[in-house]
Amino acid sequence: MKKLMLISYFLACKAGLSLAQVMSSEPVGINPWEPDNEIGTLNLMTDQSRQKGLSRIRS
Repeated sequence: MKKLMLISYFLACKAGLSLAQVMSSEPVGINPWEPDNEIGTLNLMTDQSRQKGLSRIRS
C-alpha cells in the first residue's frame, strides 16, 4: 500500500498537482476515465515510467 501511494504521489507530481490536490476528497475537474475505473491515472503507467520513478527512491 505504501509503495502504491508513493507511486501515485510521484505520478501526480509529474502531472503538476500539489499534495493538497492529491489528498483532497473533493472531485477536481472532469474524470477522463470510465465511472467504474478505480485506478485512474495509473492507467498511464508503463514499465519505463515505473522504473524511472522507482529509481529515484533512496533508502
